[in-house]
Amino acid sequence: MAKIVQLPRKLWVGTFEVPLKVVPHDDEALKDDRPEIGDNTFSSGMSVVDDEDLCGIWIASNLTPRKRLEIVLHELIHVIDWVCGISDDDLIIEEDIAEKQGKVWAQLCLENPRFVAWLAYVTERIREDQRAEDGDDEPVPNV
Repeated sequence: MAKIVQLPRKLWVGTFEVPLKVVPHDDEALKDDRPEIGDNTFSSGMSVVDDEDLCGIWIASNLTPRKRLEIVLHELIHVIDWVCGISDDDLIIEEDIAEKQGKVWAQLCLENPRFVAWLAYVTERIREDQRAEDGDDEPVPNV
């Protein structure tokens, strides 16, 4: 039987703590209010990063595992773009990039389990080194 691992409640992106929340598919947090989308349209995921009081990622609860992976990565790309200062002046282009990268990163993870295992292994070694250098067990957010 496969081990069940829950989506973390938060991520650190640079120095920003980003909460991750799984919500019902019709939750107000997922309401897409862009005029070109139309009224009463709900997204599979939503990220808000331009307001420190509202920073976070919301994911619909009714997604398949693969779609959830794609959407989490898609929304995370939006957050990373914001932290890196990548302009969203042309939101359509940035949205297209996040959409494509979310799918490709999900495919990369799914089709390369040895890479994912290596990534988990090497990041754990780095965390162990950081804890040894710092003398404590708390995670150290890095940019």
